[in-house]
Amino acid sequence: MPSFADFDRRHYRTVDVATGYDGWAPTYEQTVLAEMDLALLGRLRLDLGRIQRAADLGCGTGRIGGWLRERGSRTSTAST
Repeated sequence: MPSFADFDRRHYRTVDVATGYDGWAPTYEQTVLAEMDLALLGRLRLDLGRIQRAADLGCGTGRIGGWLRERGSRTSTAST
């Protein structure tokens, strides 16, 4: 299996996932534009009032969980 270095023409320093996200966390909200997730979610036709529980699973600050709560999800949980 090829490694990242096989394709990396800029010679980026690579780190493990936890280290990478720890370094990104302070600027996450400023670097991940709303058009990359919130605007896309806004285009979906979801009846969020019928959803009793929702989970925001993955990496990030939990803003998808907040988006779900603002649109009627009664219980939203964020997990990074």
